Amino acid sequence: MSDPTQHSPLGAAVPITWAPPAPPPRSAAPLVIWAVGMVVAITGTFLPWLYSGRVAKNSYQLVGVGQRRLAVPAWVDVLLTAWPYLGPVWAIAAVLVLLRQRVAGLGLSALAALASGAVGASIVAVSGRFPSGSLSVCLVGPVTTVVGSLLVLGAAGLLILRRGRVTPPTVTPIGSYRAGP
Repeated sequence: MSDPTQHSPLGAAVPITWAPPAPPPRSAAPLVIWAVGMVVAITGTFLPWLYSGRVAKNSYQLVGVGQRRLAVPAWVDVLLTAWPYLGPVWAIAAVLVLLRQRVAGLGLSALAALASGAVGASIVAVSGRFPSGSLSVCLVGPVTTVVGSLLVLGAAGLLILRRGRVTPPTVTPIGSYRAGP
C-alpha cells in the first residue's frame, strides 16, 4: 500500500489533495413515474365519468352541469369553479420542475393530485348508489384520475424526501497522516 503523503523539499509530510468519489447517479425512474402520473391523471379528467342516457360526460361537463343545475354550498361552488384550472396547475408544476424549482413544482403537483384524486375517489365511492336508470357512473375516468394521482403523490413524495439526502464526503483529518520514511 502506498503512502498517502508527498514529501516537501524541507522533509515535512504534505497530504495529497484527494476528492471523494462521485456519488452514484440517481435514477430518473421517480421523475418519469411522476410525469406519467400527471399525464394519466389529466387524461382521466377527459374520459367519461357519467352516462346520462347514452351520452358520456367527462368531469368538465359534469362541473358545468353542477354549476348550472345544483344548489350547492359556496365552498363546493368554489371547487367546481376551480376544477377547469386543474390542467394549467399541472402544467405550471411541470414547468417549475423543468426550471429546477423541484420542491415548488412537486409540491404543487402533489396538491393537484390530492384534489383530483379525492374527487375521483369520491365518485368511485358513490358509484354503487346510482340505480340503473338514466344516470349511471362510468368508472373509467374517475379510476384513471385516481391512479394517476396516486402515481404523482408517490413519486413526488419520493423525490422530495430523496432531495434532502446527501452523503457527506469522507475526509481524513490532516493530523492523522504519518510522516514518510
